[in-house]
Amino acid sequence: MPWRKSLELVSKVPERYLDIPFFAPPDGRLDSALSQSCSERRQVVTSAKQMREDLDQLRVDIGVIFPDNLLLLGAMRNEDYAVALARAYNRWLVDEWLSEDNGLKGAIVAPSQNPRSAAAEIRRYAGNANVAAIYLPSCCIDLLYGDRCYDPVYEAAQETGLPVMLHSVTAIFPTFPFNLNCFKTMFSAHIVSHGISMIGNLLSMMETGVPARFPKLKIGFSEAGLAWVTWLMMRMDKEYMERRRELPFLTDLPSTYLRQMFLPTPAD
Repeated sequence: MPWRKSLELVSKVPERYLDIPFFAPPDGRLDSALSQSCSERRQVVTSAKQMREDLDQLRVDIGVIFPDNLLLLGAMRNEDYAVALARAYNRWLVDEWLSEDNGLKGAIVAPSQNPRSAAAEIRRYAGNANVAAIYLPSCCIDLLYGDRCYDPVYEAAQETGLPVMLHSVTAIFPTFPFNLNCFKTMFSAHIVSHGISMIGNLLSMMETGVPARFPKLKIGFSEAGLAWVTWLMMRMDKEYMERRRELPFLTDLPSTYLRQMFLPTPAD
């Protein structure tokens, strides 16, 4: 409460892709129908048993569950509701999807709106063997992840050994780098949104020395392609050679730190 009553009122509304309960649908100015798969294999599962069956068909031994429906969590301005949703999701994830040792792992949500609450969530679930990562919503966040307000999240992640995984999604939002309103189509917005989100947040983390101040922190970037990585290494190293006084925490070339990070999925 009080969010439960609100959710009960919309519980019978048909669910759409990327919906956040009582907050969605996402911005419709660049509406685009989702591409339909020609596969006869089911595209949605509703239980851990079904997911395990489908992963077996795909010959996937281990799957890490990320929350599509909370990819836009960073856009929420109501801090209390955002934290409540994250806490509820984490409980549901652990109870309903990670209760068996069947190769299903999960990424708990760290609400960006309240880093101290996020840190508490990390410590609460770090002891669960099937919690594999910490999901940092990276779309529409108002302060990029280099801001020192997120230090409690990184402290908890480093302490528990869980990697933080940045994951974005396409949106139109008046915050860099999602001020994409000049584009007329999803074709353009979707091409740049994931990669630019990762670049913006990585640069923010680098300029405040996150990888140097938290040397054991594991940082991952999901579903944003790979081509931007080598370009960013070159640009960062060039600027660092000329402006290293602006980054006093870094003791080596930025590309050295980037090589220590994870770039797990070249999708999108």
